[in-house]
Amino acid sequence: MSRKAEPELIGRCGLYCGACPVYLSRFEDGEFRIRVAEAWGISVDRCDCDGCGKPKSNSPCADCKILVCLDDKNIRTCYECESFDREDCENFERTYRICLEQSIDLRQNLERLYSSGNEKWIERNAQVYVCKACGARIPWGFAQCQRCGRELF
Repeated sequence: MSRKAEPELIGRCGLYCGACPVYLSRFEDGEFRIRVAEAWGISVDRCDCDGCGKPKSNSPCADCKILVCLDDKNIRTCYECESFDREDCENFERTYRICLEQSIDLRQNLERLYSSGNEKWIERNAQVYVCKACGARIPWGFAQCQRCGRELF
């Protein structure tokens, strides 16, 4: 599955926004959007995002402490922050640990982004987060395709 490079889908913490359940909910049926809103503890109207590269003011990402911090420091990603190598950023480290529980290594993702470039990073992630059976986009953390029901991992 080839996708054009969409820099807004480069999560500033290292997540691939193209696999975010909130982002993907706008491409699926209303039931999926309702389930995502309930799981995230947000209203259905807030279940809408274009990626943290340009978050909508009503999206859950608009309140992200990592985005606020990066904007305050006038840097694009956590990789560019001096705290990244020191591993002493409370906001990043909390998110990093949560993501590791789902086998997503944000440090590795950011290192790959900076070594391979935006287009290759987006292309790789777009291929990882797709159901091999039906081609549906797969949100991170899902063990089963929400469209065809195939076990993913």
